[in-house]
Amino acid sequence: MKTAQKQLFPLLLIFILVDLVVVAMPTIFDKWGLDKWILLVANLIYLLVSLAVFQLQKKAHANENPNVFVRSVMTGMLIKMGVVLVSLFAYWALSGDHFSKPTIIAAVILYLIYFITGVYCTMQMNKPKNA
Repeated sequence: MKTAQKQLFPLLLIFILVDLVVVAMPTIFDKWGLDKWILLVANLIYLLVSLAVFQLQKKAHANENPNVFVRSVMTGMLIKMGVVLVSLFAYWALSGDHFSKPTIIAAVILYLIYFITGVYCTMQMNKPKNA
């Protein structure tokens, strides 16, 4: 496996596992009042944003100036939070009476999982090669 693919494996694994759980257990999600389609869309959005931010940080990591990497980490965090907020407000505006608070809570938990995994993937870039 190439290094970038190896570093991104946890993000892809989370995406696949969440999709499998949501698709395999629809009755449980209905029982809890969760909207399966919103969770699947949120999962896809989180994956795409995490991949984009990872590419941004990978490019900044190659720069000799360490401040560039720090700025890219902070920019990535702002991008992720901005996309989550825009998505949340779009769901709220478009859903009308079908707005589901449990779905939002589940999506935020999913965001935290992607955030922690993204930090882990970023930390893998800083590992010394011969350590």
